[in-house]
Amino acid sequence: MIYTRRTLVTLGVAMPLALVLSALLGWPTLADSPSAATEIVLTLEEHENSEGEEIVLASARLTDTAGQPLADRPLDFFLTVDFFGQLPVSLGTAVTNAIGEAALEYQPHQAGAHDFTVQFHGDEHYLASEAARTIDISEAGSAYHPEHIGLQAIGGWTLRGIGLAVLGLWMLMGLVVIRILWGIPNASSSGPR
Repeated sequence: MIYTRRTLVTLGVAMPLALVLSALLGWPTLADSPSAATEIVLTLEEHENSEGEEIVLASARLTDTAGQPLADRPLDFFLTVDFFGQLPVSLGTAVTNAIGEAALEYQPHQAGAHDFTVQFHGDEHYLASEAARTIDISEAGSAYHPEHIGLQAIGGWTLRGIGLAVLGLWMLMGLVVIRILWGIPNASSSGPR
């Protein structure tokens, strides 16, 4: 790129002015940006929970490039789904413990390959990083779990009695409507009294 004298003068004035303003106003500069790289190791394990349902335990370990664990850092877990294209769906966020590990449980509802991703978005000291793994789910749990609403104690005869009472009320209301509709033409044909 060829710089003209005007461009050089503009840069010569603008750059020092930007540095002075950033120092006075507390704006971040390149020196304030994170410099240490991070690494994530993602582990996926398939096992059964206490209810006998298959779940995936997604655990991640966040370290710096020297292998030192990074504690109290949020890790975001994602599952890639095929919904009008490949889209990442957030499974949640877990915070790393003292040894840099964070874990999240996921109950799959479809058998087959599942692509997991974990992301560290970086902070003032460390750069962002990401890891991805795929696990093949052999059996998936049901997405539907019926809830019992407590009507089992009411017997069959009670429900039949309630049904007959409701039917009787509807029949009575139907008769009232018929009488009203039948009475209106009769009242108008007899004329005034």
